[in-house]
Amino acid sequence: MFAIAVAAAIFIVSVIRVARASSAPRKMPGKARTLLIWFG
Repeated sequence: MFAIAVAAAIFIVSVIRVARASSAPRKMPGKARTLLIWFG
């Protein structure tokens, strides 16, 4: 349970960073995409 919560927190932070970085049009980094696939 705790590990899932930590992973979710890291995922949310990374999504926020990607969202901020994407003000300039840019494809999603592979790491974030992998996390999305993993959580999906």
